[in-house]
Amino acid sequence: MANKQVLDYTKKSLEKGYTVEQISTALLDQGWSPTEINEALLKAQETIQQKLAKSIAPPAPPKKSEWSIDLKSLSASQILLYLGGLIIVLAGAIYIGINWSQWGLVARIFAIFLPMLICYIVGVPMFFNDGYKKQSVVFLAVGSLLFPFFLTILFTELKIFAQPFDNDFCLAVSLLSFVLYLVSSFIFRFPIWAFLYQGAGLSVFYFLIVFVGAGNIFGRTTMSWLFLVLGTAYLFFSLLYDKSGQKDEGRYSYRFGTLVVAWSFIVLLNETFSNQGYLAYLLFILGVAYFFFGVFCEKNNFRKYCQAPYFIGAGVIFFSLSRLASGGTLLKNLTGSAAHYSWDIFNWSSLIIGIVYMFIGWGMEKLKYSQLEEAPKFKILFDVIGPLFVLGSILNFGSGGNKPIYETLLLLSSLGFIFGSILRSSRSYLYIGTLFLIIYIFGIGYEYFQDKVGWPIILFVAGLFSMGIGVAIEKMRKKYFITNKV
Repeated sequence: MANKQVLDYTKKSLEKGYTVEQISTALLDQGWSPTEINEALLKAQETIQQKLAKSIAPPAPPKKSEWSIDLKSLSASQILLYLGGLIIVLAGAIYIGINWSQWGLVARIFAIFLPMLICYIVGVPMFFNDGYKKQSVVFLAVGSLLFPFFLTILFTELKIFAQPFDNDFCLAVSLLSFVLYLVSSFIFRFPIWAFLYQGAGLSVFYFLIVFVGAGNIFGRTTMSWLFLVLGTAYLFFSLLYDKSGQKDEGRYSYRFGTLVVAWSFIVLLNETFSNQGYLAYLLFILGVAYFFFGVFCEKNNFRKYCQAPYFIGAGVIFFSLSRLASGGTLLKNLTGSAAHYSWDIFNWSSLIIGIVYMFIGWGMEKLKYSQLEEAPKFKILFDVIGPLFVLGSILNFGSGGNKPIYETLLLLSSLGFIFGSILRSSRSYLYIGTLFLIIYIFGIGYEYFQDKVGWPIILFVAGLFSMGIGVAIEKMRKKYFITNKV
């Protein structure tokens, strides 16, 4: 039996790439006998060969949901079943619609109740028969979709509520449907019920807010904030669903959450124009938070869920800051000025916001060093808007008369963006700087040579100068940007 010390040393040495001769020589020098060395070598080589002989398990393909429908393996009987279910629903709806006015209370209730009951009676036994699970879903889904219609007819005909389709009526229908869909999702585990209970959940939330009076007391703003919280919860739930392997549920939660959050932000941004400019500051902070939520998703391998937070975050940041720039809101709030409108306040606000945009673009660019691929792509928005705001505000400062200071500043700023584009490797800086440089050239010519013979000469010279700038820019583009895309 090989000595354990010698065996361990031999294994490690072989794994590190030492030859048998080198190992034997080293052990002999330490006083080990040739017999002990040979035993250890044989045992070590045998162990290593066994490790190498073990086959590496091939990667398993992505796990498909047992409910996924493969069109290639879809049989004619399944197609006929799906079509039959659809035709029955349509036929029933047409028949009920034609005879509705002629039926009494009981007939109207049973016209919806019986088809729903039949669907469940047929679908449930089929579901628990392994050979007919997919087929059973057609019956169960039709029965589930008929349920809110049944409740609507039942409540209306029995006059359970004082007025049909009022808030209490709609809340009851939504809540009972939500419960049925949620229970069905846990029992049958088919994606359609995840879609239904998540959609019904939004309806329940809305009518519950109206029921407690929050919607009427506080108006659209509070309603939007509440839905923003709900939409954010849906986005977080999508991560939890995905982590637990419920891919379909996660996808539906992500889509519902995205729509609700986007709608909420649109309403809130609109409210900032209704004497609620302070909301823009809060929305800016929330926009940053949503963008970093996207960063969190991307860094934690939820890349398919990071796009919506990125888009929403970047959009809210852009529009909230634009709102602060419009009408000089930023400086009016900071200085406490009660002036309704001031051109200088507007220009200074735009200049400051433009600089902020540029810093945001610079910060997003730095995210690429955090092994993020999607987040840095959004810097292009701020690399375009930032220079436009900065140079546009300087141009506005210099309008309305001879203002050499601002005119010179526009020239220097335009050149600064053109040459700064090399440091930033930004085509946006290059093109926008060039645009305002051309505007400056024509503006100077028009201002100082209007109605003079020199004016067309200046235009001619400006044209040649613009062409020269174009050639120079093209050379710069080929030299500095041919391999570096923004």
